[in-house]
Amino acid sequence: MKKIIFISFIASLMMFLSSCKTEQSSANLPQDTAIQHIPSDATQVSIIRMPQLLEKMDFEEMKTMDFYQQMIAEASKRDPISAKIIKDPKESGIDLDKNFYSFMDVDPNNPMNMMNVVMMNIADAEKFSQLVKTSPLGGGVQKGDGFEYVSEGEVFAAWNKEMAIAGQSMGDAT
Repeated sequence: MKKIIFISFIASLMMFLSSCKTEQSSANLPQDTAIQHIPSDATQVSIIRMPQLLEKMDFEEMKTMDFYQQMIAEASKRDPISAKIIKDPKESGIDLDKNFYSFMDVDPNNPMNMMNVVMMNIADAEKFSQLVKTSPLGGGVQKGDGFEYVSEGEVFAAWNKEMAIAGQSMGDAT
């Protein structure tokens, strides 16, 4: 019995140590602007490994499937911009070869005050800008110093040539 516990412990330790390799994971990451802008005090951070997701699915095959065609048809009725992105995600201007990040910032004194944000790298700022400008929020696009932004109520988006953020605040979070 002691041998089984010892072997299990060693196997668990080896798996833990191999999963903590920093050289391999950081060496394989593409140059990433978005991750550098996640607040250090964010309550929760998630990584959406877009390159791996796209690698695992056969997008060309998926585009021929009934559910995908139905999704495009429904999106076309509600939101032509979403339909355009669903048909060809690269037309969004978003860099699909890099990770997406989401973070949440929660006020520890009042957890009902929070902000959810998605950050992504930009491949083509002009395409992304046109995408936003043709969206329902597009009429309110404003220019800042080196960036563009739009907000309506609790929803916001901002972008420059390298990255974009989109999010929503809840409660009194700003």
